[in-house]
Amino acid sequence: MLGSTEFPKSDESFLPVEVVEEINGFLWAKPVVDRGVLDLGWSCREHASVVGGLVLLSGRTPFFASGTVMFVQGGTDRYAPCGIGGESGIGVNHSWLVVEDYGNIDISVNLVDGPPGWRTVEGSTGFQGDSWRIKGLAATTFVSKSPQEFDQCIAQFSHLRDKCAVAYLLRSFNPLDLGFLRNPISSTWASPRTPEVVRLAGQLAYVKLIVHIRGLLGGKGKRIGHLSNSKSWKVLDVEVTDVEAMALLEELKLMARATAEVPGEGK
Repeated sequence: MLGSTEFPKSDESFLPVEVVEEINGFLWAKPVVDRGVLDLGWSCREHASVVGGLVLLSGRTPFFASGTVMFVQGGTDRYAPCGIGGESGIGVNHSWLVVEDYGNIDISVNLVDGPPGWRTVEGSTGFQGDSWRIKGLAATTFVSKSPQEFDQCIAQFSHLRDKCAVAYLLRSFNPLDLGFLRNPISSTWASPRTPEVVRLAGQLAYVKLIVHIRGLLGGKGKRIGHLSNSKSWKVLDVEVTDVEAMALLEELKLMARATAEVPGEGK
């Protein structure tokens, strides 16, 4: 397993940019309207489940955080400020991880494609630890616990020049549930894309992705997330067997129990 001694400090990234890009290649989808609400295709719950599994394997305790996020690009001499995400009044529309003794992990936000006026941002490793990391670009990150504080942050961020800033509104967080990894279709976390992923790579598709990413972090295997989305999942289904996926799922269950039993963990 990933050794707990390997877990970085809060000012360092847990996942390097090439691994973030690999996970995004599998999980990002085209925007769709889901239950009357625009889904930007970030697949934030799937990201939280997969990365949460990797966190468990490292010996840390991941919590599933729910709320809202807004990424704001400050204005420049040529462009007006622009934001991507949600507003406080829409309730919960985003999920990420809170990791004890480390901080936040959110690699799901797609900064490459955005609304009209959005300037593409590449080289992002997302919110890891105590800051949002983007190659060659500074980004202030703030997690608020009230809608008023969240709205104030966005208002202030809109006046930035040549910088970016990210505001989170944390509404709740709970221990990571492995139910989605075990049976994604029947989970309440399922997205419009989930049935297609399961058709392409089987019920343990997301566990297979964890096996694949774990291998990359250990210097094994090759990146396949850059292929077309459907082809990536098909190749993954061949690369990782159901037996390997079941073995990892059992390991995740053991790690979840172990971290829950450590005094002070999960509180």
